[in-house]
Amino acid sequence: MPYTAFRCHYVVFICAVYGISLYSYKLQLCIHMESSDRQEVEYNRDTPLEGIFRNSVARILDFLILNQDFDYSPAEMSRITGIPLRTVQRAVAHLVSKDLIKENRPIGNTTMYILNLKSPMALALRDCIRTAINQNVDRLIQAKTAK
Repeated sequence: MPYTAFRCHYVVFICAVYGISLYSYKLQLCIHMESSDRQEVEYNRDTPLEGIFRNSVARILDFLILNQDFDYSPAEMSRITGIPLRTVQRAVAHLVSKDLIKENRPIGNTTMYILNLKSPMALALRDCIRTAINQNVDRLIQAKTAK
């Protein structure tokens, strides 16, 4: 596992060790309790891709990349990210056509979507987000230890 990916997985641990609030870091986290039971932390819009592009597609990509182990329906994405459902549906269709996300499984009449980890472009965006997260964590740690 590359060093950057290793560090990204331990953001929560680093923040706890240095007493840095995850809310000040402004991450959206989902804690996987069981296969069907998720506990969600309030979504904050200051995420890496949205911070650059400032649009709904970037927010959805940020959300799915930060929660790459989970699949979501358009309705869940809408509720968590605060994007109107119809906008999410259009963005999801666009992201599927670009092979960045994929249909994972149906639940009743709803299709669940997940980041396409076989897409080179999705992996490059994930690496970009990990780098941004690591830079922000480093800044927070430096600011905390400088006091």
